[in-house]
Amino acid sequence: MGNIRRHFHPGTLVFLTLVCHRRSPWLRSPPTKDLLLRLLQLLRAEHGFRLYAWAILDDHVHLLVSDPIGDTAAWVQRLKLLFVRRHPDRPSRVWQKRYWDHVVRDENDLHRHLDYIHHNPVKHGYARKSSEYTWSSFAKFARRGWYAPDWVAIAVDEGEYGET
Repeated sequence: MGNIRRHFHPGTLVFLTLVCHRRSPWLRSPPTKDLLLRLLQLLRAEHGFRLYAWAILDDHVHLLVSDPIGDTAAWVQRLKLLFVRRHPDRPSRVWQKRYWDHVVRDENDLHRHLDYIHHNPVKHGYARKSSEYTWSSFAKFARRGWYAPDWVAIAVDEGEYGET
């Protein structure tokens, strides 16, 4: 596989998935989830990107972001490096080398990805309802009225979700 070039235009809304090496649960403990959130906030302040939505699971993380200068790849690389350096166990390999990205195309695509992010903890069995899972942005969206507090997604079609 050749070098991947990511060309995000400034301000592009992007859905990202970062996965732990061999799906190892490096993000399992609450302190490591806190560490990842703190590092995201630190890098957000340094790089000026917007972090709209997130879900941190035991072996991967989903983010919905936009970067005003389009330098997402640089801060993702730095996030991975800082996390490894500050992880209490100092593992040599936490992350897969690459990450998955998707440029959000329109409002429907945005809603599908928000639903995907917020339903993911339920899908993987970490909670019965999105509101029960602490390590996502669901509560922020529910407070703003984007979701009902008891919202539960149902799979409509692969990759699409609707409300129950």
